[in-house]
Amino acid sequence: MMILMLSPTALLELLLSAFFMMHCYHELEKQMIHAGTYVIQSLAVVSKYAMTYKNKEFARRLIYR
Repeated sequence: MMILMLSPTALLELLLSAFFMMHCYHELEKQMIHAGTYVIQSLAVVSKYAMTYKNKEFARRLIYR
């Protein structure tokens, strides 16, 4: 009898946990994409000099810094 009373609560707990975990995962994924885009855009602006003058050493120093 006790199992029948607790099963809806346990089911609701599992569903809410899954929802919040998925929500946090998607938020983290969006933040990672945003941070990656920012890094790529910054690197593109800075590496313009290396690409314009074909300076491979400058480009390597930017990438491996």
